[in-house]
Amino acid sequence: MPNSFRGNFSSKSLMFQWYRSVILPVFLIMMGLTSMSYAQGLCDLLVVPDEIEVEVNENFQMTLRIDVPPGQEVSVVDILMSFDPAVVNVTNVAIAPGSPLPIQLDLNINNTTGVFNISAFSLFGTATTSFDAFVVSLVGVADGFTALQYESSPIPPSTNVAFAGNNITGDFFPGLITVGDGPDPECIEVEVSLDPIDCFGGTTTVTITATEGTPPYTYTLGSESNSTGVFEGVPAGSNIAWSVDDSVNCGPLEGTINITQPDELTASASAGTIDCFGGTTTVTLSASGGTGPYSYTLGSETNSTGVF
Repeated sequence: MPNSFRGNFSSKSLMFQWYRSVILPVFLIMMGLTSMSYAQGLCDLLVVPDEIEVEVNENFQMTLRIDVPPGQEVSVVDILMSFDPAVVNVTNVAIAPGSPLPIQLDLNINNTTGVFNISAFSLFGTATTSFDAFVVSLVGVADGFTALQYESSPIPPSTNVAFAGNNITGDFFPGLITVGDGPDPECIEVEVSLDPIDCFGGTTTVTITATEGTPPYTYTLGSESNSTGVFEGVPAGSNIAWSVDDSVNCGPLEGTINITQPDELTASASAGTIDCFGGTTTVTLSASGGTGPYSYTLGSETNSTGVF
């Protein structure tokens, strides 16, 4: 799972405590356990599977699993989860089969705001090893991407009362859900520009500019790659491949460009016949290729027509 989806719950911790109802405090009083104190431990919450692809209107399930480290005990779990209701809806949340916390206290599902809260506990047993706590039933609503992720425990931190358990913090690993086509893979927008080559055999500068996506970008032109998108000294050529990718592999976005150059510059000269000694004639210079307009010079005289 990517590190970007890990969270430390030191302040907004995953709280394994008694639910804030009358039943549990009364039970604790009856058992004479209200004066017990418990150290803070570590416990991770995982969504299984951590990635899933489904279709629109497809029903599917994901499991909330709790990792209990050695030496810890858990008797109550109270979790608030979130999701994007425009992409998926939650149809039900149930205690997982074989869960050591088999008594459900509360379940609230809100497919308008995209959250659900569920809590469960055990009166006489505790969980001392990792276990599946809840099974979440969902349905794909529309093409898109969302994460089923932990938000907080609704129990205030001041309610530090637990039966054979701890006020536990840890890491959370969300479940990533892609519905239908998911997000548009061509999320990068690209513009390619270049200066014209003026002379046969010359070169130009090609600039590839990316927007959207997630910087930094990687630009490639032909066999050369860089992070600026500026490629200097590029000769003429046809179907030169370019591509752009971003830091989260939203691309690559690919294409080709044609870089043209003028024909090679050639010139010719012609002159009329001088009939008499000391006479004059007309000299005509002609050019082709290169990039017009042309400048013609004969001796010390220059013009744009080539006729002297």
